[in-house]
Amino acid sequence: MSPHLSTLQQALQQADLLWLALPAGYDQQALCQELIRRRPCRIWPAPAATDHLWLVPDLQALDEPAQETLLNALLTGLPSGAQTLVCANLHSPLEGRLRGAGLTPLRLGTARLAWGEAQLADWWAHESIPVERAAPWRSRLGHWPLAWRLWQQACQCDEPTEGLLQAWGLALLDPVLAQLPAPLPLALALQAHTPVLDHARLLQLANLSPGQWRVWRAQLCQAGWLLPQEDGDHWQPWIAELLGLWREQPELDWAPLSRWLAQWPLADIQALYPAQPLPQLALSLFSRIGLPCLELGQGAWLAEQLDRLPALWLRQQPALCLLQAWLTMELHRRSDLAEEYLQILQHQSLQPEEEASARLLHAMISFNFDHLQDAQQQLAELGEQLPKPLLAPYRLTQAMALLFCGQLTRARSQLDLLVSWADCQQQYHLKLAAWYRLAQLHYLQGDWQLAGRVIQTALEFVQQQDLKQDRLLDSFYRLQAEICLQRGEPDQADYWLGQGSALAAPLGDYWRLPYLAHQALCLIWRGPPQALADCLEQLEQQRFGQQYCRMWQFRVGYALALGYQQRGDQAALARLRQRTPWHEQLADLYDLQDNLLHAWLAQALDSPLPQPQLQWLIDTAERWQAHWLGQQARLLILLGQGTADPELWHPRLAWLAGRQTILPLLLAGPRVVAPLQGLSRWPQTSPSVLALVQQALDRLTQPLDSDSELPQGEELSQRQWQILRLIAQGLSNEQMARQLFVAPSTIKTHINHLYAKLGVRTRAEAQAVARQRLLGG
Repeated sequence: MSPHLSTLQQALQQADLLWLALPAGYDQQALCQELIRRRPCRIWPAPAATDHLWLVPDLQALDEPAQETLLNALLTGLPSGAQTLVCANLHSPLEGRLRGAGLTPLRLGTARLAWGEAQLADWWAHESIPVERAAPWRSRLGHWPLAWRLWQQACQCDEPTEGLLQAWGLALLDPVLAQLPAPLPLALALQAHTPVLDHARLLQLANLSPGQWRVWRAQLCQAGWLLPQEDGDHWQPWIAELLGLWREQPELDWAPLSRWLAQWPLADIQALYPAQPLPQLALSLFSRIGLPCLELGQGAWLAEQLDRLPALWLRQQPALCLLQAWLTMELHRRSDLAEEYLQILQHQSLQPEEEASARLLHAMISFNFDHLQDAQQQLAELGEQLPKPLLAPYRLTQAMALLFCGQLTRARSQLDLLVSWADCQQQYHLKLAAWYRLAQLHYLQGDWQLAGRVIQTALEFVQQQDLKQDRLLDSFYRLQAEICLQRGEPDQADYWLGQGSALAAPLGDYWRLPYLAHQALCLIWRGPPQALADCLEQLEQQRFGQQYCRMWQFRVGYALALGYQQRGDQAALARLRQRTPWHEQLADLYDLQDNLLHAWLAQALDSPLPQPQLQWLIDTAERWQAHWLGQQARLLILLGQGTADPELWHPRLAWLAGRQTILPLLLAGPRVVAPLQGLSRWPQTSPSVLALVQQALDRLTQPLDSDSELPQGEELSQRQWQILRLIAQGLSNEQMARQLFVAPSTIKTHINHLYAKLGVRTRAEAQAVARQRLLGG
């Protein structure tokens, strides 16, 4: 059906004349013969018995003999109800012959294709249609005569009016849309949800010049689809509705439009993307713009669009299933769930680009768990010959590989380059990711001041670029809170954790683990004991309840070890040690952290590791420049030697004082009290070390709150609290006398008074009560 013939067809319906249509591929010569024999044709829509509906071809499509034959047949055999005939070309030479035979050709204009309010009301009255029956359809059918004629036909049929009207309307659209150049039909369908057509956006969508569009616009106006008004071209409401239905057909090929759309700025795509989900458009478009969306920090919008699509359908589409895996990894940061999506993809055929994307994602997931060698192999096989959207995450993953495999110098160089590159490309989410890894690198190196500066720079950049909803921010907040907790600043840590928890809350229970660990550290600093006990129980249950990234496992294990040491819970320490592996070979930082935690737990359980094993940890940490881990191993060697020599202890304490942290000393427990007291009296102790020593001694010797209470009026003196703590450590009277610089007889007197207040008679009973009262056991 030509656009012009379609216009005539609508005018005929308006004028109660012939119903004009031409199915594609119809044998026009056979049609002429059929009309000559005066055999009427039943056509769509099925006519009522009283109607005279004839199938008439486009006269211009026939050669002269065929036109002559058809014209003669019509002049001599018109149905009795017909009043006139319309020829396809108003300037055809046949027009004179038609007029001469008493037939008046109908000249058409846009104004004839729309009724006014009065005309519509008159037609309702003429057709005896009740107003209450027609009024609900008015907003949908508008003032278009063709739509109302079809509605009237549908109402006379046994089938539901809604379904028939939509089916007939789509049959009307298809021939016209088939003649429009791709991707103009799809562009029109996307704009159908707006009352007024946006010509500039349509030209951009359809990739048409203004001159090309003027030709097609004229035909759409002639067809009655568009109604020119002062404020622009308005859609016929029913046509807009039909286009909305048409664009949801599963067989539509959205690739031409999506290829063009993918070149636009993301803000334009978001403004144009339809409110109702279009699965085929989503498949074609999101497979192209998915990774760029993540790079630009727009993963939340992308996830929102995918959530509106059927979950089963998404899992059956490899491109979108892969995109969901990326979103799960980058937006929700759930390595475990991303791995589940990759397992689904194992049973589906992937394009080469999709295969490379899946392997890169697999490498990223491997770094978060215990498969670094596998991840490095995946990266090596991928190489640099990757599609452009994969280059940025590939380089970031390479830098992470260098970081976690102990090549911190190379990792820092690559992360610095990545920050600069991401800034030039305005990929701000990627820039934040590189900054976070840099801050993490400086933290492991023990340069906490530089780590803090990187965090501060990143947070200032977030304010400038209004990136406050980027969920990667909670990583910065948690790292800043961790530094505060190492320095004994729980109030500041609470502030940073509050900032991060609001971003992490939508991510689910998976992200409770690091926050629980930091909450436990806050409670270690300021109690109360029962709250700490509850927090430690939750932390242990969650840590061993599912698979987490190994960096978290070390941090959580460290917090548990501190908490159990504070509470004197030897059974829990033993349980934690049993679940903390010891690696005979150190392949990465994860292995080094596991071994370090294992060594701390062995020290707390009075079974310190041999010095050669600890020296091995030190050598590896220094070779990898993970100085923070190496200094803790050095502290463990001193504790194992049992020496209180200030000259040996001062360098270790000076390094800790430079970072203002005493948490390792709290983890060392009572065994570090004697060396600290020795340093407090050593004349060569530096002021910074002396301040750290005094802070640590205050924490290690002060009485802790306990749920049980002494008999009323039986409060302990400060000296009795000190002796009670030393009894809990298992020191003899002579050792206590040396530490407190008093005579053994004085210690014995204090112990007798202490036994009386505690209501015990033996040293074993005193130790049990001491641990209960002091350590909250």
